[in-house]
Amino acid sequence: MLRGACVTKVLIAVAISCLSCTSVVTRTVAPMQPSATGTPGASVPTATADPTRQPSASLRPSPQPSAQPTAALPPPASSPGSPASPASSPSPSGPQVGTFLEVILDDMSRPRSGFQTGDFEHHRVAYEGDELVVEIKGPGRSTWTMREFGDWPLVDIEAQIQPPDPAADGFYGLTCGRSNEDFYAGLLDASGGAVLLRIDGGEATVLRREEAPVPEVAGPGPLDLRLSCSGTDAGPVPGLSLSVGDRVVASAADPNGFVSFLRGGFYLESGSAEEAALMLGDDFRVTVGLVAGDVAYPSPTPTADPAVEALLLHVPEALRDLCQRVDRPDLKAAVAIDCATADVPVATYLQYPDPAAMTADYRALVAAHSDATGSSCEREPSEGPYTVDGLAAGRLLCFLDDGAATFYWTDERVSILGHARSAAASFDDLYGWWLAAGPLP
Repeated sequence: MLRGACVTKVLIAVAISCLSCTSVVTRTVAPMQPSATGTPGASVPTATADPTRQPSASLRPSPQPSAQPTAALPPPASSPGSPASPASSPSPSGPQVGTFLEVILDDMSRPRSGFQTGDFEHHRVAYEGDELVVEIKGPGRSTWTMREFGDWPLVDIEAQIQPPDPAADGFYGLTCGRSNEDFYAGLLDASGGAVLLRIDGGEATVLRREEAPVPEVAGPGPLDLRLSCSGTDAGPVPGLSLSVGDRVVASAADPNGFVSFLRGGFYLESGSAEEAALMLGDDFRVTVGLVAGDVAYPSPTPTADPAVEALLLHVPEALRDLCQRVDRPDLKAAVAIDCATADVPVATYLQYPDPAAMTADYRALVAAHSDATGSSCEREPSEGPYTVDGLAAGRLLCFLDDGAATFYWTDERVSILGHARSAAASFDDLYGWWLAAGPLP
């Protein structure tokens, strides 16, 4: 059944079960004193600088009249839009790592290939001219349409999408899930940013937000999107990632994710603009698998940028494979990478050309959080110096950002500013993670 809805704009924080680490250096934080608020020559960063800031993109679907499923006898395997016939099937008794099968290849030339369609008061989904048209007729609404492909713990959903007119604002992308009320969505916005959502019973949780614009989105042509989804039956790290072409633009672990996936398709959400939002989908492809390797969702696209490679050497080894470059225009760092995990959804390292530039940004942050007057970041908003192995290393600032414990710290030895943010209010848990977070000298 096709569902369309008014959008309820709420923010739902990602739950953190625990934050644990093994300390590799000894950090000591001196008793913290209230700090000065003067920041000559420095601007004050705003909260929107967070590279994984959660947008107002959550939704609460309400029932809409739906078209009857266009079910018919299965088309011949050679027909466009029908499940592809794999060369061989995996053995249930012994699935192999990396076993993937193509089960759907749909060029939208058949109006009954499997997507739910209908024309309603606020939204429309239809096959037109060898494309699937998804349209929302007013502001502040969302709709999605999916087709089934069996029950699989590993799924790649791929499609070519012609985005809506940027003037329509909103979000667009792909879905994979269990039902029309329980699914993941990997979306892009009009500015080229990315967001990963989990929808449970129609309620959305933001798993990851990337503000940095994806370069490919700036062009007028269609985009090749891929949403990779991994369930808890697939391996030790369930989650999802969104790619544009060969570039992974956002990824998130979801330890309490879906067991497996039965359907996938297209998602469209309109913003506040009065213009209708219209998206075109084509070349819909689904590949599935049984068992993942050590990581059940794709790592961010590797980079050959020497500045990034140099910064990675200062990141604890346990986090390096999770790191991807991010933009932080609010700060004056030369390069920044984010190494988020399921427990710490923001773990950013920013390399500065010299200690003076780093200190200027840090002082601006301190000025913006003048209420950080406590005595220890283990339990309350505070600011003060810390040492590593008995030697002065830098300063640590901690505060609550939208109810989440947040740390910024400097390391004067390597001119690196760190930024960590949990989705919970526990300073103690994030402090335990920070003790082994580096940067390494």
